[in-house]
Amino acid sequence: AQLEINRAAFLKTGMVGSQLPLSDEFTAENPCENGMWVDAERANGEYRLISDKTTRIGIVYTTEKEWGKYMEGLKTFRAVAAEGHYPRVGELGLGDTFTTNCFDMGDYEDLAAIEEALKDGELYLVPVVGEGRPQVTATQPTEGAYARIRRTFTMPNGEGAIHYSMARV
Repeated sequence: AQLEINRAAFLKTGMVGSQLPLSDEFTAENPCENGMWVDAERANGEYRLISDKTTRIGIVYTTEKEWGKYMEGLKTFRAVAAEGHYPRVGELGLGDTFTTNCFDMGDYEDLAAIEEALKDGELYLVPVVGEGRPQVTATQPTEGAYARIRRTFTMPNGEGAIHYSMARV
């Protein structure tokens, strides 16, 4: 997955964690990727998948590694607990805006369906317990953090994405 930070308060306020390991939940089959929403409670001593929708939520935005001249760019970052990775995580704030392809489509088949649904009303991005990818929904949440999807977009490499802003944290 890829992430573009369009506007985020954590870059100026310093609400960034980068010296905590990943929990064992992040495996080769389920790696940590840029754009994932994770439990950002530093007192846990590690970054975990979300276990409660009302917890402090952070977004993974680790710099991609340059693996060589044949593998570079916005799609080469993934982290696994067993490999000792320490991802960079910014705590989400009201109004933070991102473009990413790291999300679960929810009830929507593809980006065209999301774009069509946006013409009829609001769509939201909500955290999912036990998952790192937030999910698209048409139902406005009554608790916990969520974002408003503004539009569909593309990443620099041409892959489809969504553009969203945090509405509650």
